[in-house]
Amino acid sequence: MKLSDKSLNTFLFAIVASFTIFLAIYHVGIEHNIYFWDSNGYWRFWQQFGSNLFVEPANAFLKLASSIKNDDYNLLPVAITSVFYMIGGEDRLAYILSLSIMYLLPVTILFSMLLIHFSEKRTFYWKVITLIFPAKLVAFWAHTLRGYPNIAGLIFIIFSVIYSIKIDLSVKLDIQKAIVLGALLWAPFLLRRWYAYTIVSLYISLPLLNYYLYKNNENSFKKLINIAIFFFASIISTVLLDAFMQLNLLLRIANPDYSFIYSAYQSSIELSFYNILHDIGLYLLPLFFFSIFISIFVRKTKKDYLVMITSKN
Repeated sequence: MKLSDKSLNTFLFAIVASFTIFLAIYHVGIEHNIYFWDSNGYWRFWQQFGSNLFVEPANAFLKLASSIKNDDYNLLPVAITSVFYMIGGEDRLAYILSLSIMYLLPVTILFSMLLIHFSEKRTFYWKVITLIFPAKLVAFWAHTLRGYPNIAGLIFIIFSVIYSIKIDLSVKLDIQKAIVLGALLWAPFLLRRWYAYTIVSLYISLPLLNYYLYKNNENSFKKLINIAIFFFASIISTVLLDAFMQLNLLLRIANPDYSFIYSAYQSSIELSFYNILHDIGLYLLPLFFFSIFISIFVRKTKKDYLVMITSKN
């Protein structure tokens, strides 16, 4: 009996969810206590917010609102997962499971959806591969198992990419969709401050991605103008949401002299160029130039555009 697409997707989701839960439980079971005390800050915040939510829920949400408005790294990522505190208590297993299920699992599913959207073949085996690949990425697991909610913003990053490529944005200006995209691209910064760099790069790359995916030889300049207006409206919504919710944080970010703060990491152009050659190796330079040639002159598929745009982020 052949499974329907819905039954197949449910089955694959159950497998990935089971793998995620198993790996989280297994890791916590073999983890040595001495290693997680240096990175227990968010776990402690989670415990404090969860216990306060039981005793003084109004006070807990007031502290959350204050944290969002003022803190560089606010309590929202762990507040979202506090439902696991109510179910499983304050121990570390409940905390790591909360991060794995609430953040890592959705990132895995959305990553798979993004790959499938750009795939020309959507067989059962390819769906399995697109789920296995992100579910096993060390970059996703390393911070999660240490207790950091770092990948929380990726949920909105990946979803914003999927949302912005579903339709041709150059045909008709849809302010409602622009506002929704603006909110999606603000959410990562709300969860983790350093996603600001990714948001800026996405506001540069997403318009180009949408244009190249739906481009044709008719009215190209008009299409570019329509896309530019759409993303300008989206930027305005992002800025307004940020100013409304995190004004104190924005003012604090705008004031420091970043050139002085990062002066220890600066080097001359000559030294930077030498380090690039040293780290990459001269033998890879021909491949680098060849890949640029291919990306410009060879006919490209949808997935090629995705690779090109994401590599710039």
